[in-house]
Amino acid sequence: MQVHHQTGVSLAQVELSFGKIPELKDAARRIIRDEQAEIKQYQRWLKVHATGSTK
Repeated sequence: MQVHHQTGVSLAQVELSFGKIPELKDAARRIIRDEQAEIKQYQRWLKVHATGSTK
């Protein structure tokens, strides 16, 4: 799940670097903000719920 969100951040960063349309760059900024928050939330959840089990 974390990889999924990180991919979204990476793609949005490409848009910020190379994009020309202001509306899309704004959307990319929001995606980065939101996806990074999701990643942090997921990491906190894993820290609390990690059992070390591979099942």
